[in-house]
Amino acid sequence: MQYLVRGRFLDNPSAAPLEIVGLWEKIIHPSHEMLIKWVKEKRITGGCFAAQREVVFILDAISNEEVGSILAGLPVWPLIKWDVLPIQSFKSADERDQKVIDRL
Repeated sequence: MQYLVRGRFLDNPSAAPLEIVGLWEKIIHPSHEMLIKWVKEKRITGGCFAAQREVVFILDAISNEEVGSILAGLPVWPLIKWDVLPIQSFKSADERDQKVIDRL
């Protein structure tokens, strides 16, 4: 199954510049490395919105539980508000619509 995943950073306006550096080195950069690896493995496709602290990607997973596990495995997971939407294939949607039409 495919899922549309959107992640937005939870703001921390009180973070000092040195805290931001540590956050990037320990959490953000390792998360970026994981996402880059997943793109290379064709597990996801997507990226960051230009000039935003927000990511969006299509994720292939076998279940809702796997999606949760994958996202929770990112070091940045607790600092992001995640929106996850399952994607229905065009073929499946067409078959659903055909059944509705047949009942009319």
